[in-house]
Amino acid sequence: MRVTFIRFPENRRAWSLIERDDGVAYRMDGGSVADRLPHDLVHFTVERALGMADGIWGAIAGGAVFDSMHHEAGRRAPHAAERSAALIRAYGEHLHRAELIAGLVDRVAALSAPTPPAIARLAADSLQWLDGVVDLVQIESAAAAVRDAAGQWRDVPVDGRVTLHWPARLRMPAVPARPASRRGGPTRARRGRVSARRTG
Repeated sequence: MRVTFIRFPENRRAWSLIERDDGVAYRMDGGSVADRLPHDLVHFTVERALGMADGIWGAIAGGAVFDSMHHEAGRRAPHAAERSAALIRAYGEHLHRAELIAGLVDRVAALSAPTPPAIARLAADSLQWLDGVVDLVQIESAAAAVRDAAGQWRDVPVDGRVTLHWPARLRMPAVPARPASRRGGPTRARRGRVSARRTG
């Protein structure tokens, strides 16, 4: 899957272009632009660095379509909406955890002195939400990837583009879809159900 992030001027609405391996393309809204790494690019960097197939980008690669995504091109398979809804239902807790982990890594990346005690303190604050132990070495490694991505992003001119590839091995596995009801079954899932935090 290819994802193209565009460098918009500050205070503009941002979006990225997703080209899935099945030939379907979506435009995904990313919120307003600030002078920082886009939130969706933070997720991409963190989830790829940690090898997460059950995060936001693994879900999209596997066929999930969130409300922030708008069909741009390509023929969608029959019952794609039902499969998307089933995927998000099945992996809802995983997606929520991915949001929390990305937030933790982003905070670690912003530390001026990311020492092990400082990272441990941030992780401890998140553990009550993550419901488990996190590997601090992996968190610091992912934070380093975010800092590298932020440095590269600063060099991208306004209207410039960065195209990245999401590995096929990190695609969220499919789950059986429920048949649509007569009232018209599920279509797209709100990413806000996973997290209300959407910044650009």
